[in-house]
Amino acid sequence: MASAKHQQRRMLQACLFFSSLTLSLWVLANDLATTSELGGSHSVAVIEQSGAYNSAMIVQHGNGNASLIDQSGVLNEAGVDQYGNGNTAYTLQEGALHEASILQHGQYHDALIIQQGVGQSASIQQTGIGGSATLLQQASSQIPASITQYSRGHMRVQVIQQ
Repeated sequence: MASAKHQQRRMLQACLFFSSLTLSLWVLANDLATTSELGGSHSVAVIEQSGAYNSAMIVQHGNGNASLIDQSGVLNEAGVDQYGNGNTAYTLQEGALHEASILQHGQYHDALIIQQGVGQSASIQQTGIGGSATLLQQASSQIPASITQYSRGHMRVQVIQQ
């Protein structure tokens, strides 16, 4: 018998083959994960959860977008909204009571949020072309961090909280 994560991956692969309008909903062990691809193709959305009462949502409009949300712990929330083409977003949460959001408008943006500890809050907003943003939160600083990036080419921003 296949593991739950293996079954989730197989379900995601099957959904990607059916059409450009994909709506998948998984509810496992009090966790909630929702992915939606609207009006585009060749995009990938993956949500992995372990723990309890985590919630995650990925919404994609456009072509060639990729998103990953990986949550382990309790009461974590994460969301990714992608509008455009060729954007990538990664959110990794370990611990409890984290909040993370990534909003991408435009093309070829890269965003990464890593949260470890308790009670972190982070957001990245990118507009334009070719932005790159990394936000790392460790320990339990409980000081919100935010990056707002308007890019017309290769621009990189990093914020580290320890």
